[in-house]
Parts: sequence; C-alpha cells; structure tokens
Amino acid sequence: MSEDKKISILLFLLDVLITIQCICWYLQCCLVLNPGAGAGEVREQLNQAAGAQHQVTTGVSNAQDTAKELTGEINQAGTTVGRLEGEVQSSGELIADCKRILAEVRSRGAKN
Repeated sequence: MSEDKKISILLFLLDVLITIQCICWYLQCCLVLNPGAGAGEVREQLNQAAGAQHQVTTGVSNAQDTAKELTGEINQAGTTVGRLEGEVQSSGELIADCKRILAEVRSRGAKN
C-alpha cells in the first residue's frame, strides 16, 4: 500500500473519530436538563479537538512532503548509480585497450 494511500486512510479515520466525538458531546449537551450547562466546557473541548486535528493534518502534510522529497532523491541516486555503472564499464574497456596497445608496443620493441 502506498504511503499516500496510508496517509489518506489515517486522515479519514481521524476525521471519523473527531466527528463521532463531536456527536457524543452534542448529544450529551442535549440530554442535560439545563441546556446551557457545560456549554463552555464542550466549546473548549471542541476547540481542543479542532487544534489537535489541525496539528495532525499539518504533521501528515509534512510527512507527505518529506516522502516526496525522499522519493526524488532515491530516483536521482538510482540514475547516478546507472551512470556510474556505465562509466565503470567504459573505464574497463579503456584499460583493456591500453593494455592491448602496450602489449603491441612491447612486442614491436622486442622484435627490433
């Protein structure tokens, strides 16, 4: 499962939990004989829940950005490795050519 899909599922579940919590607080307020009793406490709890949700959403967004950056760096590293492999092969071929030329020069020098 991709990181983006996991994060989306996490955010969805968090939203569902916060919605359920809000519904519970609302029902609790409606069932109290004095409708105004506890409204301040509920308001504070709702504000805290909204703040917590914002922090989680910000954290998830930052994690997504970091994952995208890391993916880019990993892709760049893969490209670099491929280029280096080609250079190593080319260097091996150049060394083999140099050895061949040196052997030819030595053999000519031995004949003369």
